Amino acid sequence: KPAVNYLVRYEVARGRALFERARPLIDVVGADLAVELALMWHGGMRILDKCESMGARLFAERPRLGALDKARVVAHAVAWRGETLPPRTFHLVNRVLDRL
Repeated sequence: KPAVNYLVRYEVARGRALFERARPLIDVVGADLAVELALMWHGGMRILDKCESMGARLFAERPRLGALDKARVVAHAVAWRGETLPPRTFHLVNRVLDRL
């Protein structure tokens, strides 16, 4: 089991490194893509956090984002690139958050 935990930590670190390499793209893409990429980036990083905390259990069950995780991902993405959102999008974001 310690070897499996080590493997999970190693793969999570690899995944984080790939995400960090891609992070600058979010600041250079157009406004139409920026928030979507920020959502994927933050969502992926949150999944990696969950994978790391699950350790060996990762092979028996899937990591899932709960409502609080999803709200956190949206909040971080909007804080990062929200200035590029057209006003109508804030209405859609509020509708999504209301469903959580």
